[in-house]
Amino acid sequence: MTDSFQETRKISYGENIKNSFAGALGGLVLFLASFGLLWWNEGNNVAQIHKANYMGKAAIEVDANKIDRKNDNQLVQLSGVATTNETLSDDIIKVPNAFKLTRKVEMYQWEEKKKTEKKDELGGGTTEVTTYSYDKVWASHAINSDSFKRTSYRNPEFKMEGATLYAQTGKLGEFKLTEKQSKSMGGTVDYTDLPSNSAYKIVDNKYYKGYNPENPQIGDIRISYTYIPSGAEVSIIAQQKSDNTLDAMPYKKSSVYVQQGGIKDKAAMIDTFRQNNKMVTIFLRILGWFLMFSGLNMMIDPLIVIFKVVPFVANVLRFFSKGVVALVTLALSLLTIAIAWLAYRPFLSIFLIALIGGIGYGVKVMLDKRKTTEAPAAAQVAEQPANGENNSDNQ
Repeated sequence: MTDSFQETRKISYGENIKNSFAGALGGLVLFLASFGLLWWNEGNNVAQIHKANYMGKAAIEVDANKIDRKNDNQLVQLSGVATTNETLSDDIIKVPNAFKLTRKVEMYQWEEKKKTEKKDELGGGTTEVTTYSYDKVWASHAINSDSFKRTSYRNPEFKMEGATLYAQTGKLGEFKLTEKQSKSMGGTVDYTDLPSNSAYKIVDNKYYKGYNPENPQIGDIRISYTYIPSGAEVSIIAQQKSDNTLDAMPYKKSSVYVQQGGIKDKAAMIDTFRQNNKMVTIFLRILGWFLMFSGLNMMIDPLIVIFKVVPFVANVLRFFSKGVVALVTLALSLLTIAIAWLAYRPFLSIFLIALIGGIGYGVKVMLDKRKTTEAPAAAQVAEQPANGENNSDNQ
């Protein structure tokens, strides 16, 4: 059952103004950072596109089961079944033939949640109501109870941490695999063959330390394991080394190394690489706009706070300002991206500018033709009543 209580605090008009100016400085940082993120993102996008193009031209598809010394120091692409005979072990279990072993440790702890609601008052002040609630949760990190509002809720020391171990050696056909490949390996599965241990019960494929798993108490521990077994399918684009290992290939100011799960040829790997780059680019564009939107809102917040002497006016101003800020930051984001394109994609930008100019010119020509066509017709319509009047007079 959740335990909760409320705390009410009055914030004066002057304190609201002071806090809003402090927030405006943070907003300025976010606002400026958003331009840097958007600019860097476009440059990174172009760099990844160039890498994909380079891999498409330079990477040599090779057989993992046969090493050709002519390909030493060249960019190669290969795929197959990765194997290892290493045994990975922590202080509790040993797992043979594994590329990766992850131990997840959770402790039953108190968690404090805060929910704050604010209500503007006449005169510019604010009534702030904060609700504190306390729940028992399983968490894989130590929850610091020293900062809790109610000191009666205490968490014990988190004595055991999670851990991740990697195989140092392995094979992909005739090629040697190192910790680098183990860290990039996919195909994680639950490890369920837990050996008995006098310090723990085994409950639902987890080690459990506590009196009753059906009714856990604060401080109870549970431990679960995941691993990547030998036999994982992997595809790699990397530099073939003379010692039969695979490493990053130097490329301009960066390097090329791609590792993906599954058996894939070069074209499929590069296509996945391109798709991932598109998704990251779009996500960072949205994030950049959101940082700009949030930052500008924080920057203009002092103006809204000044009008809090009349809450209705402040609320109306806040409502309309958010719409304006959304449009302004959208325009600024697009402008930043466009300018970045001029720096990173000059030929494409020139083409787009020419295309936009051509469309604009075409629209202008169509409008001019329409005016030219409509002008004589309008003149004829204007002359017809006059001719009619003359005929009536003659009669």
